[in-house]
Amino acid sequence: LETSPDSQDGLFGDMDGDNNGRISIDEIREFVVGTGGNSLDDNKEIQNAVDNVLSVLDENEDKVILRNDFNKYWKTLASVLTTDEGEMS
Repeated sequence: LETSPDSQDGLFGDMDGDNNGRISIDEIREFVVGTGGNSLDDNKEIQNAVDNVLSVLDENEDKVILRNDFNKYWKTLASVLTTDEGEMS
């Protein structure tokens, strides 16, 4: 998994379909469906995936992921991956 700032901006941009700097529930759903959600059995499973994304990224629980929310998670993810990679060496 690429954790560079460029990949971070790219993923946020991919999810932020209307480029307003906010990722809405509908945009999360579109992203989930577009990245394999079609293979999920039903809408309940897609909604569970959306809820999981929100529970991890939406710190203030306003049902919108702001770039700040996303960046904070991304930094945590990058540090965990770097630590894990160091332990594997």
